[in-house]
This record gives sequence, C-alpha cells and structure tokens, in this order.
Amino acid sequence: MSKDWERYACEIDGRPATVFLDMAIAEDAPLDRLPVAAWLQLRLQHPRGDGLAGDDELAALDAIEHALVAGLTDKSTVYVGSITTNGRRDFHFYTAAAAGWKERVSAALRACPAYAFTCGSRPDREWDIYFDRLSPSDEDLVRIQNRRLCDALQRSGERFEQLRPIEHSAYFPDAARRARFIDRATQLGCRVVELLEPEARGEQFGVRVSAIGIPSHAHIDELVLPLVQAAEDCDGEYDGWETQVID
Repeated sequence: MSKDWERYACEIDGRPATVFLDMAIAEDAPLDRLPVAAWLQLRLQHPRGDGLAGDDELAALDAIEHALVAGLTDKSTVYVGSITTNGRRDFHFYTAAAAGWKERVSAALRACPAYAFTCGSRPDREWDIYFDRLSPSDEDLVRIQNRRLCDALQRSGERFEQLRPIEHSAYFPDAARRARFIDRATQLGCRVVELLEPEARGEQFGVRVSAIGIPSHAHIDELVLPLVQAAEDCDGEYDGWETQVID
C-alpha cells in the first residue's frame, strides 16, 4: 500500500458516506495490467443511525481490511479503497483477471468468520469505479487539502486561536476575468495583495488576495470554498492559501 491514503466524508446516492482511498495510485491509473474491478461487500453489524460504522465496530473492520490486504494483494491485485454507507462497507480492488475471485476472498476472510460477504467483478479498463465513485469531488478535494494544511500548521505549533491574514492565490486566462474575480473576492471580505502579470504569451493572469480569519480545521472550509467557487465562476483556478504560524 502507498503512504498517501485519505479518509473523507461525503454523500453517495444521497446518503452519508466515508471513503478511504489510495490517492497516490491516481498518478499511474489506469493500470493496463489490472483491467478488472473486483469488490466485496459486508453488512455492518452495528451501524449508526446514519448508516456509518460505529466506534464499537471499527476494530473488527480494520482487522478485516488487514486480512484482505494480506491475503489478496500481490503483483496481480491492488487494493484501492473502501466505501462505508447505508449500513455496509465495500472494499474495492483492481486485478488482472476475474477468475477465482470469490475463492480468493473466502480464503482471505477465513480468519474473520463473523461477517458474511458478497463479492463480484467486472471489466473496468478505464478504472471508472476508482475515478467516478471512489475519488473525491473537486469540493471534497479542496476540503482534503485544507485539512492537510491545517494538520501541517498544527504540527508546527499552531494553536488556532488568533485572527491573522490568510492569503489566497488564483489564476485566470485574461485580465477581465481576473477583475471579475477581484470584485467577487472583495465582496467576500478580501483585499488585493498583489497582481501577478504574465511574463510570456499564453501565461495566466494571477492575483493574491488576503482576508482575516483563523485557519483552523473548524473554519478554513468556510473561508476557502466561496473563493474557489468565485474563481470557477470567472473561468479561473484557485491555487491555494497560506498563512503564518502563531503558536
């Protein structure tokens, strides 16, 4: 397994869900040598009211995941993630061939007899299940990146108590659309820090804006997501935020 795994909350088919995903494999996917999507599904024994796993069941589910990874992954099979929703957990793999999948799963789960399972597979050369069902939406990806930056601040001693400037960058195909974004950002409480002019033909028109806030896990999404949307509405791209650590 890679070191770049992420767990995030979302909605799937209108229901609360949590996804555990190998983010790193996206750089190489789809893998031509693994053209088959294969999965198994377990019904949760003690789901919460919202259909997600309760704390008293997490240890058992982790043990099952470890057994599956140990028993199924090799040069011909990779584990790419799981989805928990609606009282079940689905484990997703990509493999070289579908033959014998049920028998392989049964052998891997022999040490975990408390859970019955169903399983299946289908051709998926483009890895649609990975990209369309498991991978985060653009908004979820922003939330993940925000959380990672807040984690980094916390490791540096940040206590998330004091207001301070938070700078945001965005880029646009022309000055007119950048100006539209600046108007939107100003309405959101930002001020312009710097205009980033293109140095060569075809380069983007950038801007850095700043707003006062606390870059905490609890508040950063509400500061960032409106600017992301404003950039998209102006045919541009939000390029992240930065701030100073206050310990």
